[in-house]
Amino acid sequence: APLPVAPLVLPPPTALELIWAAAARHGVRGARLEQLARCESSLNPQAVGPGGYAMGLFQWTWPSWREVAPQAGYGDASPFDAEAASMVAAWAIRHGQGWRWRACGQY
Repeated sequence: APLPVAPLVLPPPTALELIWAAAARHGVRGARLEQLARCESSLNPQAVGPGGYAMGLFQWTWPSWREVAPQAGYGDASPFDAEAASMVAAWAIRHGQGWRWRACGQY
């Protein structure tokens, strides 16, 4: 009888992989999106800024997240979700909203 074969289980994608996938999906430069996430959170999806005001890879504030995430198709997601945060950031940059990250330069 043939030996049973264990299913292939891949590890979840890294924050960096999610950032580059979001950049490709929205037509923005991966290096640009990566640089922004490195500046904002050191690539930490669970990062919380001073005073608890900004959250996740791209340090979204609640008001900004509630405004932009639904437009990008992620209205029910959390800014701590690395995939959602990356997709929403890439969407925002693609749609001329790079000004939201003035602290890390112009995007």
